[in-house]
Amino acid sequence: MTDQPRDEYGQQPPPWQQQQPQQPYQQPQYPPPPPPAGGWQQPPPAQPKRRSWFARHKIMTGLGVLVVLGIIGAAIGGGDDSSSSSGSAAVSPSTSASPASRPAATSKPPAEPGAAGIGTSVRDGKFEFTVTRLRCGVRSVGTAPVDQKAQGQFCLLTMRVHNIGDEAQLFDASSQKVFNAAGQEFSADGTASLYANPNGETFLTEINPGNQVTGVVVFDVPAGAKPVRAELHDSPFSGGAEVTLS
Repeated sequence: MTDQPRDEYGQQPPPWQQQQPQQPYQQPQYPPPPPPAGGWQQPPPAQPKRRSWFARHKIMTGLGVLVVLGIIGAAIGGGDDSSSSSGSAAVSPSTSASPASRPAATSKPPAEPGAAGIGTSVRDGKFEFTVTRLRCGVRSVGTAPVDQKAQGQFCLLTMRVHNIGDEAQLFDASSQKVFNAAGQEFSADGTASLYANPNGETFLTEINPGNQVTGVVVFDVPAGAKPVRAELHDSPFSGGAEVTLS
């Protein structure tokens, strides 16, 4: 029996602390196992999973829905084309109408038959108007060097304005209008009206109740044109009264 070392007190260490004799290492032997009688066999290849009937049913249903939607869309598109073509055919007669059948683009309709003419009094608001004369073909108004030349020609509308109201009212030449046979509107020329009336009878004239003034309102119209009716106003926002000038 091998002597065990002792500690400083002469005691042997407990068994679990005692050194055990070392055995020589022996490499284990692993002989390969013998092959089976039939030899080594490879496992069979894995079979692909088959889709279930439910998955195939969903695919077929989706394809069927797409086909039905395509048929419905084609039917709707064909209906729109036919309706648009029929609509354009229905509209084409109106677009090809002759210019004579279309309404004229006029700012005011022609004067009604029997409308007041030159020398006849008409009323609008607080004023009673009586046109006494229309003269066209005037090239300039005023006295040189204080005068004004027309762009085309001046037409001078002489009128009498009577205040029939209960209070003073301002008469302004620029509120008056004339129209030619084509319905074109011409506004009064305030500066030319001032030159044509040395006393200022038609340029911002205040007329008291019962009083009246006589003056000339001047219109600059194209050469050769002639107004056929006048629209006279007691203020810029009144309805106006019509007078036939031809």
